[in-house]
Amino acid sequence: MGSLALAQAVVGVYPLAPTPIRALNPHLTPGEVEWALRAGWPTEALPSLGSGLAYLGGGRFVGLTDRGPNGDCPDGRGKWFPLPRFAPALVSRRGP
Repeated sequence: MGSLALAQAVVGVYPLAPTPIRALNPHLTPGEVEWALRAGWPTEALPSLGSGLAYLGGGRFVGLTDRGPNGDCPDGRGKWFPLPRFAPALVSRRGP
């Protein structure tokens, strides 16, 4: 069985502007987001947009968000998901 090697290159650096979580998951209610913030989720405007990322050419990208906001449980026995109804989303972006 052979292996497939792909050429890799940095094509540019494209910073992302803060993006409200409800822009990615409009089915989330404002109350759910507020509850998550009160429960200790640090911010609603910096979701992870690069769990999967593909360059489409011409400065265009499509990304896949991660599984949603999470953190370590206080007792150290697992993960905490403050927005359990969050659904991963495809996000298109254009570089400068």
